Amino acid sequence: MSELEKFTSSSLRGQKRGIYQQLLASLLVKVVKTNDSLEKIQALCEAAYTCRIQDKLDMDLIDVCFEVCQSFRNSKMIRIHGYNVAYVSWSFVVDKEENYDRFIKPWRKGALTYRPILTEFARKCFSDQYDISSGNNAFVDEKLHALPKHIQFYFITTALDPSAFRKLQGEFSTWALKQLLEIQSILSDEIDPKVWSEALGQKGEPEEKASNENPMD
Repeated sequence: MSELEKFTSSSLRGQKRGIYQQLLASLLVKVVKTNDSLEKIQALCEAAYTCRIQDKLDMDLIDVCFEVCQSFRNSKMIRIHGYNVAYVSWSFVVDKEENYDRFIKPWRKGALTYRPILTEFARKCFSDQYDISSGNNAFVDEKLHALPKHIQFYFITTALDPSAFRKLQGEFSTWALKQLLEIQSILSDEIDPKVWSEALGQKGEPEEKASNENPMD
């Protein structure tokens, strides 16, 4: 290889690395600037998927955080027979025990309030004669809690009280951000200080308040 070819090749590698670092920095700046915990988690996961050092990262953890984060971001508030309930749109098959153990069990805590009679399970209980009268709540709740824990969890999250949804999302966000701290540090080391400073300088001031943890709030 001639000296000119070596110089050209070296220059191209430098340009590509510069673009790579700028992209990585732009994602990590989102983590620093936003007050929305789900946005922080998504940006960290996207940075991990973008980086060239995935062999140094726990990519299974990244996959778990990303999938659950997307599930919460895609969830919706629905109104059924005068009640507002949250329906969590899981991006994986949550009523399979292995998926529950992988995606939910590591961060899940405590009980959740929900509307038994408005769950998808209730419609299965009452078949074609679906009765939403409040008197059937105890019946549905009893039947539901007799199911395996992973299936029970899935049905409960089809009709959560809004406050329970926020609690569930908070449990996940707190756990995920703690787990991702080391990964954030490793990714930051991939960026030259000058590129990092420029990326921070190009962004505006931090938001004064969170832009809703979720469109449902």
